Amino acid sequence: MQSVTKNLEQVFFDNFNQSSNITLVSPFITLNICNKIIAHLGNKKLRILTRFNLNDFRSGVSNLTALERLNANGIEVRGLNGLHAKTYILDDVVITTSANLTSGGFYNNLEHGVCYDDVATVMETKSHIDFLWNSGINFDPEEAKTWKEEIKRIPPVPKLNKKLSDKGGVVNLKIVQSQTFVKWMGTGKERAALHFEVFGILKNTGCNYAVCFSKGPRRYKQGDIVFISFITENGDYAIFGRAKAHRFMDNRDRASEGEVEKIGWKKDWSYYIRIYDVEFIAGKLVDCPMLYRDVVNKLDYDAFLSTQQRHLNGELNINPRNSLRQKQDVRLSALGSILLNDKFDTVKNKIGLIATSQMETIYNGNKDIKLV
Repeated sequence: MQSVTKNLEQVFFDNFNQSSNITLVSPFITLNICNKIIAHLGNKKLRILTRFNLNDFRSGVSNLTALERLNANGIEVRGLNGLHAKTYILDDVVITTSANLTSGGFYNNLEHGVCYDDVATVMETKSHIDFLWNSGINFDPEEAKTWKEEIKRIPPVPKLNKKLSDKGGVVNLKIVQSQTFVKWMGTGKERAALHFEVFGILKNTGCNYAVCFSKGPRRYKQGDIVFISFITENGDYAIFGRAKAHRFMDNRDRASEGEVEKIGWKKDWSYYIRIYDVEFIAGKLVDCPMLYRDVVNKLDYDAFLSTQQRHLNGELNINPRNSLRQKQDVRLSALGSILLNDKFDTVKNKIGLIATSQMETIYNGNKDIKLV
């Protein structure tokens, strides 16, 4: 790890010139730094996350012409409402700093940052920045022309009586504000083959409307995120569904006699967390995100809330896989939630979801009761 103070330009461009895949996150960008970046671009793949707040362009702390020039040079630019991070990812090196991509940030202000390349921290940073990136709005040069007209209509004054709008995307804070759980089916002895079709699992288990527990799952709150998975033959957990939870109610959320008769194991797993806004991957288990492969192997103890807290309390040599033994579910950390949501969305966009019309062909026990 290296401290970065007045040497930011040197550290930045030394790493920039050696990199091929670059992500720059900066709320403010000025034209001179923009021109330097373009001069060093070459064949590099570069994307920039910034803000599209018209007040920033009006006041001069950021430059709209710089964004137009970056876009014209084939650089992907996105805007995010409320962005404050200044993070520069240069292949597998990260600079996290107080400095924006501006003259003040690079040359004039009293800034400080760190440059690091340890694998775990870099992966964690990339995961979070990818989450922010996916919440951004793409820069549209034609729309930018209308922004300029809007800025002209309300020139800067000492005291602003009217603020212009922020055109950037909005982060879905519900992901990190809600609890996020991974609930699985199957046991160490009952594992699913990777070639199993997700729709067939829904028909056989009823997890299209509820996930089952052996006792009342009272820690779930209304609106919590639930990832639905199956333990697979390779020992991983295939995440094939995502939904929101209804909080548990004693007098409502138990398997009916008819459901137990239809699916015998519900006699011992008769407590429900009923779910809504369900999404299921339209493919096989092998197509789905995997809990170990895509989350635990990247975040280690930071994947789960319990192991993260144990680490913060000073415990060493934590094996997060032990947290799943003799359990019915696990709660993800905020970072784990962000990463798994991103992985699920990637598969969802690539493969698609089981259609509503197909879902309506199987039994839905939620229609038999009143949900509030």
